[in-house]
Amino acid sequence: MKRTCVMVFPLLFLFLSSCGEKRDDEENLPERFLDLTLEYSADRVPVYYSAGRKEASLKYYRMLMDGIDYFNKTYDTDSKPTLVILNRTDWESVSRLPYHVPFAYTKAPFTVIMPAEAGIEKLDYNHELIVFHELGHIIAAELDIRFTEDWINELVASYLAFDYLYQAGYGEMIARLEAEWQEYLEKNIIYEKDFSADDILNMEYGETYELTIALKLLNIYRIHEKDFIYNLAERAQKKDTDVFMNSDFLTEIYPDFFSWDFLYSM
Repeated sequence: MKRTCVMVFPLLFLFLSSCGEKRDDEENLPERFLDLTLEYSADRVPVYYSAGRKEASLKYYRMLMDGIDYFNKTYDTDSKPTLVILNRTDWESVSRLPYHVPFAYTKAPFTVIMPAEAGIEKLDYNHELIVFHELGHIIAAELDIRFTEDWINELVASYLAFDYLYQAGYGEMIARLEAEWQEYLEKNIIYEKDFSADDILNMEYGETYELTIALKLLNIYRIHEKDFIYNLAERAQKKDTDVFMNSDFLTEIYPDFFSWDFLYSM
């Protein structure tokens, strides 16, 4: 049974109060998080946070709900991922990733995990891109867009992040990023011909290929916008549910995907 209470400032108190659905940690959290002592709030999605991190959790909640609302409306999903905001101690007990690098669980319960101390007062544009990239992983999973190659899953998540950020008015931020990436590649260009998907996994030149892919995504987005994701989702629905897609599906949708001629004029 739901409890009722009187609200004075609706958004703040609705989020931070104990009103709402009863807490169900086993349903809301991946197993490795169950041993943490986390505080809890619920409004439209479950939110867990380390002790003393209410303010950080509210700021992340506001930010991510805008993205969740956009993706649900645009791609006809009903995503309600759990949000988890952790201090460094809690983070290091559940993750080997460096602190300040958000990550996501793309199997139920869908969960986005973020550091409490990362750019809370003033989110820099790289951090915002990373946060919505992680949310993009959740949306891709909701659409059953799953590839055998991990780098393509990362690509799709970044594409969704760009999609939201463009629509949310972050065009200037993306332009700054694009200029930085182009400047880096002009100084570190290492290829004289088209390269394959295997090259992206080359750790020696990983950053160069990663930025090249990012520029490719922006190039595709300006031409196809949401249709790229719509086409991937449509193709995903036609496959057997237990079958993952591979890079061949990218070239079906976008035949020039592995052509990098657009970079040679730099």
